Amino acid sequence: MRIESKLSEILQFVQADCQIHGRGRKKWWADQIGIAPMMLSHWLAGRRSPSAAHLNAIHFITEEIKADNQKAEFSDFLWQHYYDNRVLDPYILRSVAERLLLSKGLNSRLLALLSWLFEEFSPKPYEIVELPLSALWQNRLGWLYESAGLNPGFEPRLCRQTQSLLEIGPTDFDNRLNEYLTQKQTSLGKRWDLYDCPLNGLKEQFNWRRSSRRNTRESLIS
Repeated sequence: MRIESKLSEILQFVQADCQIHGRGRKKWWADQIGIAPMMLSHWLAGRRSPSAAHLNAIHFITEEIKADNQKAEFSDFLWQHYYDNRVLDPYILRSVAERLLLSKGLNSRLLALLSWLFEEFSPKPYEIVELPLSALWQNRLGWLYESAGLNPGFEPRLCRQTQSLLEIGPTDFDNRLNEYLTQKQTSLGKRWDLYDCPLNGLKEQFNWRRSSRRNTRESLIS
């Protein structure tokens, strides 16, 4: 479905979000999009419509907000499957990963768990028609597949600047932060134009805990 066909739904979300957060939220949205607050008011009142570029920007932000709101729920879902040693349907795993990767970022432990689960359950590669429109979201998915030794079915897309996979709080030290992230970035992160970090140590812990539980269970049975 084209984003233009969801114009009313997207603007309704912005309107509701402004009402929830109260004073100053319209200015926050306008700053994110790069427009004057009055222009946003015109859009929400139906007096004007956003351009395709502005609508894409709004869509990106709304999906990011939704994903951040769902992050805890989907994270708990994955951890529960891991600790209960349950089989996870590859299609469901891929759908959950898609939602998580729409958020502003994930902590390294959750990224490692996603990569580990992809190794375990091997979701199928993407068809071109299945890919999200955003280059950032595509690159995050491609990174995840290749971090698990899988073929994503597509190549990296060019982004305006290197984006982060990692969850980063507000900071005034942008230059120092970029230096730190660059030091942590792996060759895989460079390939997909993303700031990432090494996951092998964390994934080895997941393997050890899984095998430890299996050995304990087998000894109890015998």
